[in-house]
Amino acid sequence: MAQQNTSDPDILKALYSNLALITLITLLVLSPILEEFLFQGILQAEILENLPPIFSVVLTAAIFAIIHGFGFNVGTLALFVSGLAYAIVFWYTKDLKMTILCHGLSNLIVVVLLIL
Repeated sequence: MAQQNTSDPDILKALYSNLALITLITLLVLSPILEEFLFQGILQAEILENLPPIFSVVLTAAIFAIIHGFGFNVGTLALFVSGLAYAIVFWYTKDLKMTILCHGLSNLIVVVLLIL
């Protein structure tokens, strides 16, 4: 698996460039839709549906963190916690729209903090 080395300064540069609109659409709309469809809609709802809920939630969150390609560090732990939150929201609500909304809002918070 290729190592993804996207850092906050790279995102910040993109937000202050001609790519700002594309970056925002990707971070706030496309990424949450595609990732939640994959991780919650397919992985958690279909593949892991026969596991006890705690295992499917934790496994989905772990795969979410590892797939982002940051290795095993603090960034991976932060992604695991985010993935855990999204997986719990999906398990509790059974509504993919809610996990997409949570993921989009989470990304929005990161963007706002980067800009400030």
